[in-house]
Amino acid sequence: AVLENVIGIWPGSDNRLKKEVIILSAHYDHVGEGPDGAVFNGADDNGSGTCGLMAIAEALREYGPMRRTVMLMWVSAEERGLLGSAAWTKNPYLPKGLKPLCNINIDMIGRNKGDEFLITPTKSHPAYSALTQVAEANARKEGFRKIKSADAYWTRSDHADFSENLGVPVA
Repeated sequence: AVLENVIGIWPGSDNRLKKEVIILSAHYDHVGEGPDGAVFNGADDNGSGTCGLMAIAEALREYGPMRRTVMLMWVSAEERGLLGSAAWTKNPYLPKGLKPLCNINIDMIGRNKGDEFLITPTKSHPAYSALTQVAEANARKEGFRKIKSADAYWTRSDHADFSENLGVPVA
């Protein structure tokens, strides 16, 4: 089967900052059907993340361009070993003059309790950066009373490829 990443780019409005690309990603595959016929429909993993990207696209349309360029990436084959993100991050394509600034990966946003925010990398992870600090600082403002670590899942989702292959901050 051919697997493809799907990408949308909203150019930034600031002449200097628009060269920096904030990449938002979510994987659109799931494991499908098990050997016993059980269906794993992926509503949370990762229908919730892909729908989150669609909501962000709608907000970008309503809000107008951000100062920096925003790229939305629906990534293929996460469940098969991060194949889509690995392929793109090892051979990234962006229009001329643009460079990746960071990656915010959205995976299973429906999983948490309503007041919990799970994030990686945390302070105890080597890839901890200002990007995670911004998310942590704003989580409580958005109604999350508990911030918990998702570091145990570091190698299991696409942000790992953005960090390791592109060297950009991720959350």
